[in-house]
Amino acid sequence: MQPNSLIGLEVRSVAVNVVRMGLAAVLLLFLVVSVTDGSTSKESVNVVASAEAGDRDKVSASAIGHALADPSREGIVCAVRHDEIKTICQSWKRELVPASAGEYLTVVSPREPVPKSFRPNNLVSVTSKDLPVQKSIELNREASDSLIRMAKLINSHKRPNGASCRLVAVSGYRSPSYQSALFERKVNSILNANPRLSKAEAQKQAAKVVAPPYESEHALGTTVDFTTGSQISKGGDILTNDIGNTEEYALMMKEAWRFGWVNSLMPGKEHLTGRMTEQWHWRYVGAPHAEIMWSKGWVPEEYRDYMREQQSIAFRSSTGDLYWVHYDNAARRVLASVIVDRDSIASVEQEPGR
Repeated sequence: MQPNSLIGLEVRSVAVNVVRMGLAAVLLLFLVVSVTDGSTSKESVNVVASAEAGDRDKVSASAIGHALADPSREGIVCAVRHDEIKTICQSWKRELVPASAGEYLTVVSPREPVPKSFRPNNLVSVTSKDLPVQKSIELNREASDSLIRMAKLINSHKRPNGASCRLVAVSGYRSPSYQSALFERKVNSILNANPRLSKAEAQKQAAKVVAPPYESEHALGTTVDFTTGSQISKGGDILTNDIGNTEEYALMMKEAWRFGWVNSLMPGKEHLTGRMTEQWHWRYVGAPHAEIMWSKGWVPEEYRDYMREQQSIAFRSSTGDLYWVHYDNAARRVLASVIVDRDSIASVEQEPGR
């Protein structure tokens, strides 16, 4: 029998076993066989099949290595433990370089308020000719720098009518006292319109629209409410879901993740966030988390819960960067490290002035 025939029988044998795991696994098998030779197909299929079946013990470090080495695999590649990724890095002469400490992924909701002692670090006033602001706002420095770069890109585009796009930042960091004042104002507005309501009922209604203090992502110093030039010109409330019909919003949905930003109160997630949809409400989470969340359509709650269950994964970004992402049970954070060539680290360390 010819070698190619043996390879064909081997792949068909693996396929028979994978069929039991459902159509999705079969389709993944077809893709793997299409892009790999017979010697690596079986290991790649084992990675996929074991991931589908939830059986990590059947996946070898070698098989994971084959999967990670395949540049066509973008997004979440596979589950991979710390000892496995260390073995692979040693074999490839690579290093794990910290990329994110997960400090921008804190979940904030009615069920999970921030501690009353919490105060964001490195707040700066956001000022740039590339970012129009409705009023002075403060943000974490890293979020601010990224926001300005994103706004510059979006505002360089034209609307279908030929007018320039104009993304405008309306609100950034809010102190507990400021958030409390906003909430009480909403409560009083509801009571004035409905005098027979109890204050408790008014507070319940108000909380659907304006978060009470410590329950708003604005407390993090990494969240911004946006409007557009066209919304401002119409007058009235400038923070509405009408922003979803604008060119600026379409561009943000397409490009914001590249700058680390996500819409954390997107449509259809109210049961998870405990908040109404706010398409004007975006927060900075950083790389690679924004790309993972964007690619899966996740809000922070979903991403945190997924990582808490999976514990650790390998993720390849659209730029080709390979990350090891894991959940730190002690810190209750999702951390990320990028896998880089040791030679590239050495060349940077040898640069003059370092």
